[in-house]
Formats: sequence, C-alpha cells, structure tokens
Amino acid sequence: MRELVLHRAGQRPTLRACAHDYVPGQGEAVVTVLAAAINPHDVRVAASLVPGNAPLRLGMEAVVERDGTAFYANRPVPPYGTIADRTLVVTDALIPVPQGLDPVTALTAGIPGLAAWFALDRAALSAGESVIVLGATGSVGQAAVQLARLRGAGHVLAVGRRTDVLARLRDRGADSVVELRGTGDAVRFAAQLPGGSADVVVDTLFGPPLAAALAVLRPGGRSVTIGASAASTSEIASSSLMGRSLLSHRNSDTSVAQKAVAFAAMAEQLRAGRLVVDTAVYALADAATAWEVHAAGAGQRAVIVP
Repeated sequence: MRELVLHRAGQRPTLRACAHDYVPGQGEAVVTVLAAAINPHDVRVAASLVPGNAPLRLGMEAVVERDGTAFYANRPVPPYGTIADRTLVVTDALIPVPQGLDPVTALTAGIPGLAAWFALDRAALSAGESVIVLGATGSVGQAAVQLARLRGAGHVLAVGRRTDVLARLRDRGADSVVELRGTGDAVRFAAQLPGGSADVVVDTLFGPPLAAALAVLRPGGRSVTIGASAASTSEIASSSLMGRSLLSHRNSDTSVAQKAVAFAAMAEQLRAGRLVVDTAVYALADAATAWEVHAAGAGQRAVIVP
C-alpha cells in the first residue's frame, strides 16, 4: 500500500510504501480510494504539525469504492489520510456518488461545493438578489459563483486576483468581475453592482477584502464567511455592520444527511456541465509534487488518482 505522509512541517511530503495496518472498528470499513483532493485546510493542518504527531498521513476527502459502489468520504478515521491506495472510513458518513459521475468530477461537490452551497443557504439567498463572491478564483469561490447563478441570483460579482480565472468565470455565471488591488476595492465593487450595492457576500478571504465588500452591502444584507485566506483579522467599520448580518459557516457543522442532499443536487449540475471547478489531476506517484504545487497557490485544485 502507498500513502502520502509528512514528517516535518515545511518539508516536502513523501510517498511511502507500507504494510496494510487497518483494523476496522464497529461501523468502520477499509475502502479503495478512487480519487482524493488536496484542500487549503490540508495545507494549514500540515503547517501546524509538531514532531510528536509525525508522520502525518495526508488528505481529508476522497471518492472511494466499497463493495463495488462509489461513495464520497470526508475525514477518514484518524490517523489515516485519503491520499493513499486505501483508507479507513466510518460507513454511516459515506455519501453515495450517482452512477455515471466520474470520481474526479464528483469531488467538486465535496469540500468546495458543500462550503459554497451551505454559505448560500446560510445567507438565505432569494431569487433576484445580487451576490459578491470574494475569492472567486479559488475552488470554493468558483463553485459559489456558479451555484449563486443556478440558485437564482440576479447579479453575481466575482472578485479575485487571478485574471485568467476571472475571465473564465464570465462564461460560468459571473455577470461582472473585479480584480482585487487592495486599495479602492469598495468603489470598484459598487461600480459593477446594480444600484451600487449587494444583498449577499460569500467570503472566502476575510481581511481587507471583506471590509471592502461590507461597505457596499445594503441594509438587510447578509455576509457569510467560510474562509480566511487573505488575513486572520479584519478591521470593519461599525457603519458597515448596522442593519446587516455578519455570519459564518463550517462544513463540520452540517449533518451527513444535509451534506447528502446538497451533494446529490450538485451532482446533477456536474453531470450537466453547469458546475465546473478548475482541476489538475495527478497520479499517486506524483502526489508530493501535486502537494507542493497546490501549497504554492497554483490556482487549480489538485486531485490525486491512485
């Protein structure tokens, strides 16, 4: 068996061959990994690795096979990871993957899709409302732009730093795009929005970008933070909060049943080609390279296929 492990924070992970050491407990099963994704959270966990917890088995989500059926699996049984030939999972947490949906594509409905889906739920998006997606060029942001459009948003403003991805988002549901510059962003957001303001903000960045977006959030508007890739703190004017809701979401706060409903709905959009996230596919033999490329901010979601 092969698995990607990290021995020390800041070092390149290694692919090691090891003996099958899984001992399933009650309600657990050994499954074959069909495709595993690398997510920003994986990189953050790896960066905080202390020597006493090494080696760290990497990967937190995958599409797996059990008894000939494909399932989506999130958070394998510790200490195992998903960037491996096999892993250990809790069977009650498995979510069926519809037939005909390939494992790589199905992973879009995993961590990034679920974060975007539930952020829009948390914001109680109504048809016709305008939405700002901060960090739209990341995998969660790309999903949020498209899901906002599919769920009836009247205007979707995609905000990010990668101009090539912003250009593609114009063909994937964004009505307008703004490249983040760090100064004057609120003015440029307003210039792209109907009436100069938005009803909803989906925030994967936090920091100054959120402060800029809140400045153009209309009274009664809702902002939902699901990430903090720009900064861990944000200086927000009190006038931007009065009469508005500042909310947050974590996928871990939702039940397996809720995730299964959202996953199935997104699977239909994926099969129809209406939900697309930029993805780079690597063989398991190249998983260490995929990890480094993703950690460096390549702009594409990395998926490992054993």
